[in-house]
Amino acid sequence: MYGKCFLYLILVVALTGCGTSRQTIGGSVSGTEDATARTAVAKVVETEERGWVLVDPDGVEVAAVYVQMGSTRPDQFQNGMIRIVDAYGKIGFANEKGIVVIPPYFVAATCFKGPVAAVAPASDGSAVTTDNASSGLLTGNELWGVIGKDGRYLRNPVFRRSWNEQVGDYVYSSPTSTFWLDDQGELHGF
Repeated sequence: MYGKCFLYLILVVALTGCGTSRQTIGGSVSGTEDATARTAVAKVVETEERGWVLVDPDGVEVAAVYVQMGSTRPDQFQNGMIRIVDAYGKIGFANEKGIVVIPPYFVAATCFKGPVAAVAPASDGSAVTTDNASSGLLTGNELWGVIGKDGRYLRNPVFRRSWNEQVGDYVYSSPTSTFWLDDQGELHGF
């Protein structure tokens, strides 16, 4: 009886290959190649026609990458996200796989600090935008909020932003509360 079970086990192991490779659509992939496919990330590439763009792991152009006004350097991934812009200068976010997870909607946005970013949604009283995404100017009338990586507001856009010397960063104030974000995305109130 034990002999039949042992032979059956050997047969199963021989047929499955002990898990050294996996069958995928299009063929077998070794463990090393599979790990590379899982870790493939999008890249920021400079093009002659469109400037800095995000290219997904398959080489497909995803979107223009945000370039801060007065800079020639493109945005980089921060906490798994990168700012992208549309033709009107609105800002959105893509992840490291090159997937647009938050479509361009904001006239201003910080990089993600931990799991959150401060954003100013488009509205009638907000930023002046032009064809060139890097030349949009903030008017100071923007209302800021805080979003998570899924694009949902964690703090609604009812805050004005101003620089605070004591904190050494921007603070966000409404008539009822004031806070700032540290590098880990923690909100600190006053």
